[in-house]
Amino acid sequence: MGHFDNICIRPITGEVTTSQVGTIYQDLPEKGQLSSLMVDVAGGSTYSTNPGLDIWSAFTKFEVLVDGSKVVKSYDMKQLRALAHYWGFDISQLGYYNRQDVTSDKVFWHCPILFGRFPGDKEYMLDMEQYSNPQLRITYDFSQTTVDGETYAAMASPTIRTAVSGLIWRNGAPSQMKGYIKSTEIDRWSCVVSTTRQVEIPKGNNILGVLQGARYSDDKLIDYIESMELTFDNGEWQLLDHGYMELRELNALWFPREVKQNVYKDICTAQPVDLGLGECRYFAAAPLLDRTSIWTITHEGVWNIQDLVGQAGMGAACMTMRGIFPHQNMYIPLYKYSEDDEFGIDTTKYGRIDIKTTTGAGASTSADLQTVAEFVIPNGE
Repeated sequence: MGHFDNICIRPITGEVTTSQVGTIYQDLPEKGQLSSLMVDVAGGSTYSTNPGLDIWSAFTKFEVLVDGSKVVKSYDMKQLRALAHYWGFDISQLGYYNRQDVTSDKVFWHCPILFGRFPGDKEYMLDMEQYSNPQLRITYDFSQTTVDGETYAAMASPTIRTAVSGLIWRNGAPSQMKGYIKSTEIDRWSCVVSTTRQVEIPKGNNILGVLQGARYSDDKLIDYIESMELTFDNGEWQLLDHGYMELRELNALWFPREVKQNVYKDICTAQPVDLGLGECRYFAAAPLLDRTSIWTITHEGVWNIQDLVGQAGMGAACMTMRGIFPHQNMYIPLYKYSEDDEFGIDTTKYGRIDIKTTTGAGASTSADLQTVAEFVIPNGE
């Protein structure tokens, strides 16, 4: 009889201590049906007058490839963490330490890659036996000193470590298995102020959802997604045509659980802190004491804040943030609008499918609007 196994695919492995930029390749099992991967990543950061690089910016790409170059998963760490939230994870449990330490286990951040709706989903898994040369590819860049318009201190010896485990089904594919969930970035656009970006959704498979976001220092998510329109069949079916406030309502309807971030890092005077949220609605920090109250007062009345600026003498802080839109990304769950007995919307039933996103007057032309789409793919394709 079939059963799930938890397997170690890559034991904790260190890169060259001084390696700041690189790509890690890991072979994946060629037998069984893969439900999920948990990728553990670690790397140190340092600070001076500028803060240390956030680990979610340092790991720039996670990819699962089969048959040499066929993409199963492709996204950066912020998109990966955002999708983890929207598929049910509490991302506050997936890592918190982002300081100088490079040896302790506390420095590891956990990155879940799902091939189904949840770990252990017997209907949606990646059938490893129908592909050749399955690989996980991780790209990192700890040399970055500017991300989203903010300045960071690069660490000369980040001491990068990685590990990979998996949840895999053995002894014959489940009879109810229908395919796997593919997640891939389909568009990255250098923003233009008060302009509509039109992206055609690829056709051929059931689409499950669209993740979209952008970030630039001290901007707001509304600057980049002032409104969104999603149409099928060359506009015959308008699934939504909403401004930002209505999109927030949809988020509350489909994803009522708030996002929580825990981060322990060094705060630098007069330098911004990425809160990892599109809208931060609660903030607390220890052991900052009276300085936390300064941040709280600064936050008061600014309903869509995603950055705070460090006050003098703050130093190391263990921060808790709660709000919505993880890592400045919102998700439109198209599987919620499926026909009876369907998971996702069958794109082959419609003509052109477009998502049109309009930026606001406050958008930075240095920011990228990024769009990730998710599809159900039959195994073997």
